[in-house]
Amino acid sequence: MTLIDKKYQQQLNKMHKAGRFDNGHNAYKIIEKFFVDYKPTTVMDFGCGKGALIASVKQLHPDVVAEGYDPGNPDFATLPDKHLMLLLALML
Repeated sequence: MTLIDKKYQQQLNKMHKAGRFDNGHNAYKIIEKFFVDYKPTTVMDFGCGKGALIASVKQLHPDVVAEGYDPGNPDFATLPDKHLMLLLALML
């Protein structure tokens, strides 16, 4: 299931290939307090780009299940089924 317009998805894909999105590793600094305060067991990065934030979470918190979704990056363009159901429920 694609959650965005196909042309927009293609545009994002081209931007990813051109290296336009490369700041994910710095993003962990922004959410670090979230991990300290809430101690999540699972996280989902919706719009994960190339997955750098997910990689950082997995490295720093190996006990946390971290997944990503980004319709503009073919590597992360498939939304895991369990998250799809939650997303659909939130949209209703």
